[in-house]
Amino acid sequence: GTRAAQAQAQAQAEPERANLRGKRNAFPVLAGSKLDPSESFLTGTNATVLEDMFERYKDDPSAVHSSWKQFFTNLDAGVQPGKAVALQRQSRNQLSAIPATMTQGRDLFQISEDTIKLMAMIRAYRHRGHLVADLDPLNLNDSVDVDDVLVPYISRKELEPSYYGFSEADLDREFVVAGELPGPAVRKLRDVYELLRTAYCGKIGTEYRHMVSKDEKVWIGSMIENPNPVPFSRDEKMHILKQLAKAELFETFLSYKHSTAKRFGLEGGESVIPGLHVLVEHASELGVENVIIGMPHRGRLNVLGHIVRKSLAQIFHEFTPHEDPDADSYLGSGDVKYHLGTSQHVTLDNGREINFSLLANPSHLEAVDPVVVGKARAKQFFTGDVERRKTLPILL
Repeated sequence: GTRAAQAQAQAQAEPERANLRGKRNAFPVLAGSKLDPSESFLTGTNATVLEDMFERYKDDPSAVHSSWKQFFTNLDAGVQPGKAVALQRQSRNQLSAIPATMTQGRDLFQISEDTIKLMAMIRAYRHRGHLVADLDPLNLNDSVDVDDVLVPYISRKELEPSYYGFSEADLDREFVVAGELPGPAVRKLRDVYELLRTAYCGKIGTEYRHMVSKDEKVWIGSMIENPNPVPFSRDEKMHILKQLAKAELFETFLSYKHSTAKRFGLEGGESVIPGLHVLVEHASELGVENVIIGMPHRGRLNVLGHIVRKSLAQIFHEFTPHEDPDADSYLGSGDVKYHLGTSQHVTLDNGREINFSLLANPSHLEAVDPVVVGKARAKQFFTGDVERRKTLPILL
């Protein structure tokens, strides 16, 4: 009889359990509790706090938070259990507080998905934008199908908003780009697209995302993606032009004077000269006293003549060592001059003095890099440069 009664009770309880499994409550309730889920705070554990709040309410209803005031007012009015607490829940799918230019009725999940796509487009420009930079001012590639030969199809497509599902109508939508791009925290997709095209697909192609240091990548990106770059003044432009003219004239002279000699010229890379010139001058203003350079053959003579300021007569003489009466003491020929280095104490245009050291390099050109770093560290040690701010190694 006892077993039959237990079986009957179990059979009656089974439908109730199934019903509970099918309709799970979003607010868990402890077994045996008679409280509504919205009133789960009405327990003995909180009795002291509840009593204190109620005493304050009776003395002065405005002395408690509006939510407590509404709760006690409803209790005094005799509302049913579970109705005294006014629950206010914000919709999780609709961002009504965000401007319509950002949402346009879209739910949170779609906005999140579109934002992730925008971040992917920004990443694509940073990694592969240089592949489509305008680096052909003479239009020499017009005879070549550049799109198919030089730039992979997928690299070109992923730089367009349409690749990520954005239409022409989406270009005026606004997105939060705070922390990802310098400038305003909220921007239109059109503005972001134009900024990326200008930064990475202009006359300069920038490839830097392979670097290991995150701080260095962030710094370079902030310089490149600056929406308000400082323009060069007329004097600065003339100074750059002067340095470019010197570099170009030097290579032109050597090409005519020693047309049959083995040369590693700087043609096409003359901007290295004004770049190094500004770098060294700015470094000197920050307290740098020693500059140690390691570089390959290409452009070495130009750097020696216009940055390190080695005697041009000595550089030209190295092309014709047989004219030296002490030719027997001259070691080597051919490209030996492109392996040689020098040390020079130079007074810069800003009046500051710099001690240059361009290291001689072996045939395995990259082997000079650790030597430059090691010499810079030794120079810092022997000059007492504890903060390591007076010696600058430069690797090209």
